[in-house]
Amino acid sequence: MVLKGAGRVEANLRRGYARRSLSGLIGKEIRQREEEE
Repeated sequence: MVLKGAGRVEANLRRGYARRSLSGLIGKEIRQREEEE
C-alpha cells in the first residue's frame, strides 16, 4: 500500500468531489432512489 501518496490523492479527490458534488448530488440521489425501489 502506498501511504505517501494517499494524502495527495485524497485531497485531489475531495477537490474534484467538491466541484462535482454540487451538480452530481441530485443525480446521485435519483440513482440511489431508483436502485432502492
